[in-house]
Amino acid sequence: MLEEVSLEKERFLKEYSLDKESIMSFRKNIRVVKEDSRLFDLLMERYSEGSDYDKALDIIKSGTDIDYKDSKKGDYPLLISVRKGLIKTSSLIIRAGANIDNESNFKTTALMTASRHGHLELVKILVLLGAKVNSKCLDGYTALMYAKKYGMVDVFKYLIQSGAYLDDLNFLNESAVSINSKDNLKFGIDSKNEETSLDYMKLLEEARANLESIKRGDINSLRLKMIERF
Repeated sequence: MLEEVSLEKERFLKEYSLDKESIMSFRKNIRVVKEDSRLFDLLMERYSEGSDYDKALDIIKSGTDIDYKDSKKGDYPLLISVRKGLIKTSSLIIRAGANIDNESNFKTTALMTASRHGHLELVKILVLLGAKVNSKCLDGYTALMYAKKYGMVDVFKYLIQSGAYLDDLNFLNESAVSINSKDNLKFGIDSKNEETSLDYMKLLEEARANLESIKRGDINSLRLKMIERF
């Protein structure tokens, strides 16, 4: 069963050419040109994967700063690409060597952004490649908090299964459990009569069980649960 988990992960990443072999092969011919903003500038425009992907590929192959940050907000190519939900382009940027845990000036990561906007496939890619699930932005929000706040139920569930902390607090002393969602009903929470669905309660119970497994170092039980995520 554990081998099956690894194979499922490999198949998923290979679909986006993010398996180890594809990454190593692609990066052989990539060079970094510090402070070159061409990729960043292209993504800031009305970028379309249909018409502009090849332009992004050419820029990367010719040499650019894959982690370039603008001086105002500290936004960077991967963050912009993920925000726009560009799976193919985000995969390209990661394949070219982008730091998946890069932070903006507000300490916002690509995973937080993908979670906030409900881009589940990008969340999966980032998590499976080792992105830090429990990082916090300057306001103390984690990816899980963003998923809850903006009503992204599928992302919320996936992050819980990936070991996201439920009880971390943001600067308002809110946790992912207590924080109000833009769409509570999606989570089975009825704010009018304060009833919470059994599904939501089961989800929280599962999250706490996952965290207990991590504390005990019971990695095998977590790996077995990963099969259900694909």
